[in-house]
Amino acid sequence: MAEVSGEDIAECAERINALWGIKVSRSGHERSASEAAANLMSGTGLLYESPELLEMLERAIEVGYAAALSHVEDGRYDDDIRDSWRTELFE
Repeated sequence: MAEVSGEDIAECAERINALWGIKVSRSGHERSASEAAANLMSGTGLLYESPELLEMLERAIEVGYAAALSHVEDGRYDDDIRDSWRTELFE
């Protein structure tokens, strides 16, 4: 595996923060995304990693979660929800 510099991590964190600003802070899903990220992070065993790395991972999870919630809100998964995932909601 290639060596990753502190500069590489800082650049990645900057890009994730920019995505967070677009996807999470404007979505109205900040709390849900934060809770989802906290739940995922609590089971990782990464307790002793640097705070910067943990924050970057948490924000990346929040970006994905908020994007997924936006897709659900937009109706992209209506057929899947109705026909496969939550059929009991439509009985």
